[in-house]
Amino acid sequence: MSIKKSAQVVKELLIRGGQRDWEVPTNTTKINSIYNELIINNKTLKEGTKFGVTNKVLPEEEVINSLIKTAREQLEKGEDVLTSASILLSTQLGLRISEVVLIQEGCLSVINGEYQITYLTSKTQKTPERVTRPANEIVVEAIRALEKHSKPLIRQFGEPYLFLTYTNRRKDPITIASHSNWTAKRLNPFIKKHDLRDEKGNLLKLTQHYFRHIFATYALKGGMKLHDVAEMMNHKSIMMTETYDHTKGQKQEVIKDILSGEIPVTTTNKIVLESLEGEENPFKGLTTDQVDKMRRALKIELLPHGMCLHHPMRGEPCEQDGVCLGCHEFIASARHLPVYEARLERVEQELNTLDNDKSIYTTKLRFQQGMLEKYVSDLQKKLAEKEFQEALLEVAGAKHDE
Repeated sequence: MSIKKSAQVVKELLIRGGQRDWEVPTNTTKINSIYNELIINNKTLKEGTKFGVTNKVLPEEEVINSLIKTAREQLEKGEDVLTSASILLSTQLGLRISEVVLIQEGCLSVINGEYQITYLTSKTQKTPERVTRPANEIVVEAIRALEKHSKPLIRQFGEPYLFLTYTNRRKDPITIASHSNWTAKRLNPFIKKHDLRDEKGNLLKLTQHYFRHIFATYALKGGMKLHDVAEMMNHKSIMMTETYDHTKGQKQEVIKDILSGEIPVTTTNKIVLESLEGEENPFKGLTTDQVDKMRRALKIELLPHGMCLHHPMRGEPCEQDGVCLGCHEFIASARHLPVYEARLERVEQELNTLDNDKSIYTTKLRFQQGMLEKYVSDLQKKLAEKEFQEALLEVAGAKHDE
């Protein structure tokens, strides 16, 4: 563990430093080779102790949505308030149950027109620390229900905690709900009471900690960057955050299809485009694992809307500051065409409301519009050509069979 943690710290300093323009070495070949030798390819390390590995299996998305819907319905009725709120806060914010039960009245605030929630965390800190995170509609809904439920209890208890409950003790009739055995005492009875079942028809088998995995997985699926997810979950290491990502297998298949030329792509980088579309494509004919190893070596990152060739280990900050459209390092793929089409529609709608506004924001929107139009046009054309070629091959094959 000492070797792993040391290597992890060095590697993360290089990655973060490269992205934030810190004074870090630009030549990291030696460090990366040491990391691969001691960590990635070290056969003496037990599989279960490697970073980025989890044996948890998440329920299907439909099952998760049903669980969240049930929790919201119970809050609206004023029933199972503490358990329902804990499910919603954990799935929407990635909170630990120990953080959930210490949330206090007045935790919501509005900053720049957006709701934020402030709570106490101490898992990765020597001393407890208050942090503020974005709060969506479901989080606000859960906090409002908690405040309504706990208002009379707070008056008796004398402290503004929202997860208060009655006890059987005369001296202390009210206390903060214990997070110990939360799954056995609250979550499992909730699942059984509402007959919540998995895709196979069995009662759900979850622990409260699964909701952190659910948050991380769907946040990453939705486009949140790994460093932002790590910050939301109060992780000190992105390697720990990767343990909560359950989309790796799917990502590897997508990466293989894009890089090997199975899926049409477009980019402003002509050299990369010629390489991927040419006969000498270095990824063509490789297995999924082989493509993924090459991809990791080249530091090619899969994004929710394409691929990024930016190499943080070279110590170069992101030129576009996370705005990928039009970036020389960005590859747009036909797999993500619906994303570009939907985004183009939203940009055009917004531009129509701005009329002749010549602000910097409008200029950026017009640039995005132009790039999106290019991506959509190129990919639609390439998809049509691909379908036409496949149809020709199918017809030729049928004639040959005759």
